[in-house]
Amino acid sequence: MKNIMVTGGLGFIGFNFIRYVHEKYPKYHLACLDGMTYASQPYLNEKLKWLDENGIQVYKYMIYDPNMNFPMGIEKIDTIVNFAAETHVDNSISSPGPFVTSNVIGVYNLLEFCRNHNVRFHQIGTDEVYGATNPSMNIDENSPLIPSSPYSSTKASADLLALSYWKTFKTKVTVSRCTNNFGPFQHEEKLLPKTILNALNDKQIPIYGMGLQRRHWIYVDDHNEAVMRILENGKPGEIYNIAPPVENLVSNIAMVQIILEKLGKPDTLIKYVKDRPGHDDCYFLKGDKIKKECKFDNSKRDLLADLGATVEWYKERMNDR
Repeated sequence: MKNIMVTGGLGFIGFNFIRYVHEKYPKYHLACLDGMTYASQPYLNEKLKWLDENGIQVYKYMIYDPNMNFPMGIEKIDTIVNFAAETHVDNSISSPGPFVTSNVIGVYNLLEFCRNHNVRFHQIGTDEVYGATNPSMNIDENSPLIPSSPYSSTKASADLLALSYWKTFKTKVTVSRCTNNFGPFQHEEKLLPKTILNALNDKQIPIYGMGLQRRHWIYVDDHNEAVMRILENGKPGEIYNIAPPVENLVSNIAMVQIILEKLGKPDTLIKYVKDRPGHDDCYFLKGDKIKKECKFDNSKRDLLADLGATVEWYKERMNDR
């Protein structure tokens, strides 16, 4: 593995992956491919400027385009890490079609490219494919898939399609499934940046139901370190769950209240709204397999410190929207 094409490289996790690998793993050559949809737009100028300054080429393609033509000769790609996806659950409920197009057909196109050019493929998945989970369930990589939304259903489909290419064609495929990410460059449609930005502007913060849904929060750099451990040490055809420490299981309302406290803003900004259809009450994973096989351990990570750094990052860029 020398030349990594990062698809979805202008999105939240994908761009953070490029930054992280460029700093921590300089021996790898990186390139960025992105469709530049709405999800890539937040802080786009800052992202493009950073990529240009660090000599990382950007290619604009939609991964579901049947005429997609990777710059194989230029980049000599040997690995694709696929962050490209439609990800916002609310959007998948109101309009499922784009999720099928991007998350299933797009992955098929990438897999065909990898099969035809002997390129390794890593699929970035989600814990939501397991449905509602909690610490008592002992969810692991062999647990059944019970997705609740069009988003998670299409992600489950992508995982299965990718794994079938290993079994049928011996295309070198790995899959990771991670819990809820937070950090810089995240789209404001997501809970944490929406909370931070709304609070800074003294706007109401909508919370589904009573906000008691619990999520297992992981800082984006931890997620991306785990992906690199899989790329270097993981086995083809395997799935790896990526999870933060147990104490990072926190309810949505508690996370919002922590942010408001850090910003010195009142709880009266919180507005409880009607819950969305099929809303899972909890997501929780254990990362035993990745610790054992890939030597990944983030047990010493400090949620409050990472959350504080994230709040400060958005504060500094409040007027750059």
